[in-house]
Amino acid sequence: MALDSDHHDPQPPGLNSSPQRRLDSSRGVRLLAPTQTGTAHRSALAATTFLDEPTLNSLTDCCLAVHDIALMAPSHTVHQNHEDILWQLAADAQALALWAHNALSAFRDTHRDTSAGASAPPPFAARPTRLPSPPVTVPASSPAPDDPTARPKYSAATIAPTRTEPRTSQRKTPDVASTTTTPPKHVVIRFLTSLRNQRRPHPSHVRDALNKALADKNHGGDWVSSIHYSRDNQLILHPHSSRTVAHLIDRRRTIDATLRPLLCPDDHCVIQFDSGGLWSKLVIHRAPLPIWDDDSTPQKRFTNLISKLNHEGKYSRDSFRSARLLCPRDEGERRMRNSSRFSPQYASILLCIQDDDTAARLLREGISVQGQHCRVSTYCHRRVTQP
Repeated sequence: MALDSDHHDPQPPGLNSSPQRRLDSSRGVRLLAPTQTGTAHRSALAATTFLDEPTLNSLTDCCLAVHDIALMAPSHTVHQNHEDILWQLAADAQALALWAHNALSAFRDTHRDTSAGASAPPPFAARPTRLPSPPVTVPASSPAPDDPTARPKYSAATIAPTRTEPRTSQRKTPDVASTTTTPPKHVVIRFLTSLRNQRRPHPSHVRDALNKALADKNHGGDWVSSIHYSRDNQLILHPHSSRTVAHLIDRRRTIDATLRPLLCPDDHCVIQFDSGGLWSKLVIHRAPLPIWDDDSTPQKRFTNLISKLNHEGKYSRDSFRSARLLCPRDEGERRMRNSSRFSPQYASILLCIQDDDTAARLLREGISVQGQHCRVSTYCHRRVTQP
């Protein structure tokens, strides 16, 4: 049976059952249905090891449990044998945050739909009369339980600061901004390898070649107005004023066929079109490198490895952005050449994808690379201090 927090409404002895109290403890209209039901729900429940089933069946209790853990985490001493469990915690926290943001988006949609009727009286007008306790009792970033009044076993000093009306009003501003986001003004053409060591024809030659290939009867050759290269040596196209980024992406096959012989004739991988948005930077830990073939090159072997990652990770080719070994280039090539059937070489891989659901799944489940199951975590940039 799927979890339904609307049905979990505990009534401890002595709780006032007046109509006003029942109104305050109501969960209101259901905003988001569970996405894990049936066999998936039963499998997840069977895999739990610590919390009891009544707690897991209550969204309120689950939120309070996570809140307690967040409060106490800085009080723990970290030992060497905690590494694996902390990696698991990081992956679980990432997956939980993605789910929570998805759930909160349902509230934001409801706020937008009801903004026209803001003059109507709020359903819980009596709540502001509750006096807040000193703010030092709970950090400002702590999550709030969905119904504090239905849990008398917690003191008022703990529950009162978790009221969320001020946060709701502060959250409306970014919502408005998100609805008025300007469309992208350029598209980044990402080759799997950097263009740093590749030839760079004159910008006007590249632009004219693209416009000639893209020309049609309606707009002629007015497709690309200019180009330039990014700091990581990728090509950026600026559409003509009569065109948009979407128009260029729709003609990606023609652009691909035109740019490949001009810029990177030895690169056999698929060119990626990036028009902006948020990425997920993931680290695939200790991935075995392909067995070396004397007739190949390090770049071809890595390209083949990335193609297999696409298949094993089950993510869309369009969501893939970039990938590289997390080691110096010379070291990566050395490991590639030394990877053999009886002496495999390993390296961590930085994988960038633009798909939140896939990122959460990879963080939760890991990925298979060259026959080995590898752990996946979020990428954290490390600054190297020069001596």
